[in-house]
Amino acid sequence: MGTTALWALNNGRAVRVTEQYRAERRDPIRIGRYAVNVLIVLIAGLIAVAVGNEIVIAHPDGKTSATLIFLLYGGSILFLLGYSWYLRVVAGDSPRLSLIGCVVLVLAGVAALVAPSYVALILVGAILVTLAVLDSQMSQS
Repeated sequence: MGTTALWALNNGRAVRVTEQYRAERRDPIRIGRYAVNVLIVLIAGLIAVAVGNEIVIAHPDGKTSATLIFLLYGGSILFLLGYSWYLRVVAGDSPRLSLIGCVVLVLAGVAALVAPSYVALILVGAILVTLAVLDSQMSQS
């Protein structure tokens, strides 16, 4: 659920902003350079979340460790920071939603330390889905 929400974020407003930038400036090399640079960060975040998902799948009732929180929540935060950097650099867009999402993820990650691992996974997924929905609404307005 978390990785799907992250891809929804990446393929929502960012696509519209990229197309708008390309239409206005016609500088494909610059936008391509930004896209490649941020893609490395996005993939690193996705890999961390995927590894965290695998850990939860293997031990759903297991104790939530700091490592698991780092993978699930830290990977999501890494993705959001890369995403917000891209929107800021390419479109001058405000990364407010992504930054608020990062703060919420940090707080939820700390709270999830006392819950079973499946609860930590559900919580991060719910936060990311909420962010994807809000981002989608922002791109339509």
